[in-house]
Amino acid sequence: MKKDIISTASVSHFTKFNSICKILKTRCFLPHYCLENYDYMNWDKVIAMNVSALEEPLVMANPIVCFTDLPHDKWKIHKRHYGTCVITLKEKWKLYNQLSPVIYLTKKDLLSNSLIPQCIRINILYSEELKRQNNPFANKYLNFANLLFIYLKLYEDNEYKYYDEREWRFVPWQGLDGLPLCLSKEVFDDPIKRDFYNREMWKDKRNLLFFDFDDIDLIEVKTNNQKDKIVEILTKNYGVTKVQANKIINVEAKF
Repeated sequence: MKKDIISTASVSHFTKFNSICKILKTRCFLPHYCLENYDYMNWDKVIAMNVSALEEPLVMANPIVCFTDLPHDKWKIHKRHYGTCVITLKEKWKLYNQLSPVIYLTKKDLLSNSLIPQCIRINILYSEELKRQNNPFANKYLNFANLLFIYLKLYEDNEYKYYDEREWRFVPWQGLDGLPLCLSKEVFDDPIKRDFYNREMWKDKRNLLFFDFDDIDLIEVKTNNQKDKIVEILTKNYGVTKVQANKIINVEAKF
């Protein structure tokens, strides 16, 4: 039965109305550097050296676009956190664009306290050795360590269970060409610097997550006025009829 489904093959992105209009007009999602907390990993114990010695921040910002595979009947809480407008993309699109589910970790599990930090340490130390050798692949090797970071997320904290979000991520790591995969919190907190890195990232089309009308499974908005606006955008920008546009748009049910 549909009510028993705990995940979908498609993925959904939640946002505000102005944002979904922009996404539909440009036919793409723009990744943004987003702040993530990694202090649940026991760095000093596992790495056996000070975190500062590795220059490895516990809080940093990563370039991502976030989705979820939650079924429709589980959207209510998600909308409170991320926006009441939703665009759902089909499974074929998800796989073609190499989206991946995040890895959820607890503060005391083996992965967060041993395996993952050790893998990252090896990458960091090896990349430093490559830099000393003037190896042109040094930064790319370091990015593999950072890439692993981006797919990690805390299972829950005292106030919220992130695991219930069933998050998938798109990470534009192939088109950064010198841009960092991770920004320090200090850089992220500076709006001018943060905006600079976002805009530099968007200049390369490899960093943008494109889609077409046939990739859209569903669009959900709050009001009929919003629906009419989305129909207008779809007919103008995708060359579809009003009938075709209306078929994929829902207005949020009122209970």
